[in-house]
Amino acid sequence: MIRAIIFAVFVVPIISLVLDKTQKATKKEKFTNTVFVSHAYQTVCHICSLIMVGIAIALGLFMGFDNTVGHSVVFAIFVLLIEFCAWALKRHKVVIDGNNLRITPAVGRTREISFNDISRCTEKEQIGLKIFVGNKKICTVSCDCVGYKEFLEMLKEKNLL
Repeated sequence: MIRAIIFAVFVVPIISLVLDKTQKATKKEKFTNTVFVSHAYQTVCHICSLIMVGIAIALGLFMGFDNTVGHSVVFAIFVLLIEFCAWALKRHKVVIDGNNLRITPAVGRTREISFNDISRCTEKEQIGLKIFVGNKKICTVSCDCVGYKEFLEMLKEKNLL
């Protein structure tokens, strides 16, 4: 039973990488109305997962699969954590919907705020843009996101930056 679970976990990065590549073939990374994390980061996560799978298989081949069940479980947990990070990166985005921003953080619930509710935005060079409503920070948009510069220009036009 545990071998079947470990095998299923080790197949996840391969399936995720194939699905991301097929979706990337149909999408171009340019700004429309969404600011999102580049697909390159997700690909790096999937490759790291595949490396963990390779290490676990090599360990099993050299030491025997019966002797490495504990190690395989540890590697399976690492794979799940890395794939969770890839999923979180894929989820994180800011969608501009007319006069509203729909903010989906990496982990948490999606919020929708109006541009009128935004009290201030501060930009830090290597971090990105922090958006505040009142004194509460709502989100941070990373400067590595696709569409970040266009998003800044739009905020400057609305006198929020």
